[in-house]
Amino acid sequence: MKADENILKIKKVINGVWKNIVRERNFQNNDLTAYDVCMMDDDCVKIEMFDSGNDGMCCGDGNGYYKAFYKGVEIVHPVFTTGDYSSIEVGECVFPSAMPSAKPSPSPSSSPSASPTTSPSSTPTAEPSSTPTKSPIVQPTSTPSIEPTAPICPYPKSLLHVVVQTDNKADENTLKIKKIVNGAWKNIVRERNFNNNDLTAYDVCVEDDECFKVEMFDSGNDGICCGGGNGYYKAFYKGFEIANPPFNTGDYSSIEGDNCVFPSSTPSSIPSFDPSSIPTKAPTKAPTNTPSLRPSASPSTSPSDSPSAKPTPCPTPGQANLLVVFQADANADVENKLKIYTGSSGNWEKVGEKDGFVSNEYNAYKMYIDVTKCYKFILEDTGNDGICCGSGEGYFKLFLDDAEVQAKNFPFLTGDKATVKVGNC
Repeated sequence: MKADENILKIKKVINGVWKNIVRERNFQNNDLTAYDVCMMDDDCVKIEMFDSGNDGMCCGDGNGYYKAFYKGVEIVHPVFTTGDYSSIEVGECVFPSAMPSAKPSPSPSSSPSASPTTSPSSTPTAEPSSTPTKSPIVQPTSTPSIEPTAPICPYPKSLLHVVVQTDNKADENTLKIKKIVNGAWKNIVRERNFNNNDLTAYDVCVEDDECFKVEMFDSGNDGICCGGGNGYYKAFYKGFEIANPPFNTGDYSSIEGDNCVFPSSTPSSIPSFDPSSIPTKAPTKAPTNTPSLRPSASPSTSPSDSPSAKPTPCPTPGQANLLVVFQADANADVENKLKIYTGSSGNWEKVGEKDGFVSNEYNAYKMYIDVTKCYKFILEDTGNDGICCGSGEGYFKLFLDDAEVQAKNFPFLTGDKATVKVGNC
């Protein structure tokens, strides 16, 4: 609650001298902030926290703390509960430092004895040892803590740490961190105000049994690496990085975890089509933990005279994964509507409709389609000026099994509608 008393410094040794690489004092009360620094394996780095109130950061005025993680592992250190200074050392450091102090000693040390004493002193010297320990605690507490440092996230939650390194076209990027709430994806972080070639970090606490997703969008359709700089985004959960391919092409990339089954069992924002006679590839929403040992208690009273010699393949062929992407312009909330039909020329049946888009919002819908049918997607624009580029750089794309569907009137630059067909048309 007294964040104005705090200053954070992150330093490393450069040419034998400590240099600040991060210095921050503009903190907000009861706020969580993260900083990411790249360091060589043989670097010496020190994190310093100052408190002008001389009462630490915890626990008289709130449960403040500062923590450091190196190579995904937390560096254990005492809680900053008292005093005006605390520090954490990282890397190849020897403390107190073997380097000279910032200020020279006012007088040289006494000349050492030419030979050691024949017998050691019965009591230790009052002066400190000339070879102190490598990492003494600057301000130890009066009694050591019995419990380890408290985790960032309260049980049963764990930390999701997301890092975004932008390229030199950061205005093309949007980050979303989502989790499933009441059976639907909900944004818990949404960020689009990035700076070029900048590193940003986000920390979110998620339940251990929750399903979360990190999405990165690029309206330039060329990823965030490497044509415009070495951009990337990464997610760390419970201290370990979640592996995912580099985002170096296209307009969308995502990372999923923890207890997720993808394609998601949650419904699409667009209404589903008529039920298919072919079962879906997606697993059931709540499958049994173990298969049944016996068949159903109520078998058919009229079994087939000629049962199949082989079981039906699983999953049944004939399904395809379809991704619908719509980057809205500034007028999407009043001008745009997406309609979905199935059928054939002169005999189309509307099976889905979506409106109420948010202006300048990126929308993505994933669904399964029956490849034996023909589907028609129509994006309407009542402004009759398309979705690009008078009021923003909007676009509308479809991807069938990860391959973009080519359409004659894409991109949607003018007129009142764009149409694309997929499937058996």
